[in-house]
Amino acid sequence: MLAAFVNAIALFLVVVWIVCEAVDRLATPRPIDALAGLVANVSVYTILRRGNQQNLNVAAARLHVMGDLLGSIGALLAAGIILTTGWTPIDPILSVLVAVLILRSAWSLLRKSTSILMEETPDSVDPDALRRALLANVSGVRDVHDVHCWSLTSGQTMLTLHVGLAAGADGALVLREAKRVIAEEFAIDHSALQLEQAECPDAV
Repeated sequence: MLAAFVNAIALFLVVVWIVCEAVDRLATPRPIDALAGLVANVSVYTILRRGNQQNLNVAAARLHVMGDLLGSIGALLAAGIILTTGWTPIDPILSVLVAVLILRSAWSLLRKSTSILMEETPDSVDPDALRRALLANVSGVRDVHDVHCWSLTSGQTMLTLHVGLAAGADGALVLREAKRVIAEEFAIDHSALQLEQAECPDAV
């Protein structure tokens, strides 16, 4: 997650560099050469597309390559327009457009990596909905509280919670059924449940 966070920051710096280059090209137009870079970036991007789509580090690498790829496409498009019309400002204009697209993706990557590093509850998990699901679908549950959910990395959600047992409930059965509901309805395979026969010891 630290690597993904650093990559997101690096993408912001790339955006700044692209904008600075665009401003410089407005003042001093230069020759455009992007065909070789386009071929290389298409090849690398194709390989990364086959990787784990949930892994933020793969996503970060893909964004870096996509930025280069969009830059190459923009440069070729600008070159075509300049050759046919002679209008040189199109090159920096397209560069700024590419920078905006990269910025949007970089912000998403930064937000996701920061959320995981800060151990925030993943967007895919609603603690209140989880409580309701356990109370409605697991016999012997009288209360669900102290729900804490976070991610260690993208695609790996962790969960801890306290389950108050109804009188006469079979703890082993409740535990098994609760874990089944959590895994099937919320896609959480790593959960730690504290079963409580009486009052929660943390509340005493």
